[in-house]
Amino acid sequence: MSSTGINTPSNTVIQKDRNSSAGFFRIVGFVSILLMSPGCITLQGGKSFQLPTGLIVDSDLTELSGIVPTQTPNQYWAHNDSGHSNRIFKFDETGQVLGSVVIADSKNKDWEAMQRVDEENLLIADVGDNDLKRDRYQIYLMKEPNLEATSGKAVRIDFQYPQGRSVNCEAVFLMEDRLYLIAKKNLFASSSVIYCLDELIPGRLPIARKVGRMPIKGSVTDACYNAESKELAVLTYTGVSFFKVDGETDLLKESSQKIAGLFGQCEAICYDREFLVIANEAGRIWKHPRKAFNLREQAVKRSSKSGSSGK
Repeated sequence: MSSTGINTPSNTVIQKDRNSSAGFFRIVGFVSILLMSPGCITLQGGKSFQLPTGLIVDSDLTELSGIVPTQTPNQYWAHNDSGHSNRIFKFDETGQVLGSVVIADSKNKDWEAMQRVDEENLLIADVGDNDLKRDRYQIYLMKEPNLEATSGKAVRIDFQYPQGRSVNCEAVFLMEDRLYLIAKKNLFASSSVIYCLDELIPGRLPIARKVGRMPIKGSVTDACYNAESKELAVLTYTGVSFFKVDGETDLLKESSQKIAGLFGQCEAICYDREFLVIANEAGRIWKHPRKAFNLREQAVKRSSKSGSSGK
């Protein structure tokens, strides 16, 4: 079987292998979040999922729009969206900014998402287009910098949508060997169009493939995929929807679980080892163990059984 790859900034080739469980976009896996009922989720110790666990007060990171975990536990990379510099910021789980790195030869037209490609490389998606005026969009692939660095280099890959159409997107995620993009629709639409970039190779101009319509309510602002549990978390302004995804066709099915929450204008979500992390533009951070949601799910099951036995 033939394989292709991308040249990363470290001059390695990330291979695409259909027989590999890792794929050429490998994401560290985590335990699955199980079925949860909508509403305010109460965690161990009586803490509410609605209450932020951290706050970013740095004046340079004011419109957080993408987030990924670093290789160091409890630390994250993030960036601002349009109208800001081409920098990524490193901060800890409390929100304290530890430093920033300028991405040379790049421009922040409208950076909307980050993803971890593998243990060494990161991806920045310049895919926002509120005015629907762009005919090309950019993906930046870069080696993860160390904190001592003040600048880093990235490989730029331009891409287009079918027929050169303009699409506003704020959510991308890596699943197996492909990059998926979920279009941001208006608040009241019942579904979002999802596209796929089957390959990312410098020097080529890939055309995103339309996968279909994803049945999700609310304006989609970010997404992240858990390769081990095969779970996709999709963030909107009104909460998080979770999808069990064993293959691409599952992306077009109804979500399996939801968290309804008033988190403000949240535009960033990621899985971090055994945690789920959400951040909004105001710098508020929500980080909770995923096992806490499982405990909540068990309580819901017990309550349901008790109600049935009393009838």
